[in-house]
Amino acid sequence: MTNSITDLPIKAGIVGTGFAAKLRAQTLQADSRSHLLAVCGHTPAKTQEFAETHGTTVVDSWQQLVEHPELDLVFISTINRDHGQIARAALNAGKHVVTEYPLSLDPKEAESLITLANAKGKLLHVEHIELLGGLHQALRQSLPKIGQPVY
Repeated sequence: MTNSITDLPIKAGIVGTGFAAKLRAQTLQADSRSHLLAVCGHTPAKTQEFAETHGTTVVDSWQQLVEHPELDLVFISTINRDHGQIARAALNAGKHVVTEYPLSLDPKEAESLITLANAKGKLLHVEHIELLGGLHQALRQSLPKIGQPVY
């Protein structure tokens, strides 16, 4: 594992195999500054298919992924209730973390994760990729029919 997020290529792992994870994998593959090293998911067949599609390796659990000695960065693209626990384990393992919103379902846990990331000198970034999902896109497409939103 490298000590700096600026050491290239950045070796990343993804927890999850859904829509957001696929976007992450495609972005990582398209950028020579990154390498998708490992993925884990809830469903073995889907995880294996994801790994084959994106040229990466399957690990059996998120615990194994965050402890992977070669990883620099962990992307968390799985169910919301697990974000905080995975982020904490990854930060404690010396990894940088990018997680989908929310960072945690518990605001106090979210604050403690920010404190931990700062103490460890690690990146902790929360993405809002749900804006690219079906519901938000359907609403966006319907705006011309609905009219200007009022706040």
